[in-house]
Amino acid sequence: MRLPLFIVVPVFFIACATVPRVPGEPLYLSKCGACHQRPGRGSFDASGWREVLEGHQSRFPLTKEEMALLSEFLAGGTGQ
Repeated sequence: MRLPLFIVVPVFFIACATVPRVPGEPLYLSKCGACHQRPGRGSFDASGWREVLEGHQSRFPLTKEEMALLSEFLAGGTGQ
């Protein structure tokens, strides 16, 4: 059975729009990996990620809010 496009297309876009994002993930995807391969989230613990992010501040400055979101995301938390 083939569904008409007027049913398939809106359902597809609604499904794509409702994909939950973890706070910090969009920042990770847009900022990390611009100069190198993106590291995996489990590469460091929370203090290690803070150290890595602080080390990048001179090359790629982040606001305090961005730092908090990104370090929470990388450490495996929810960012909330």
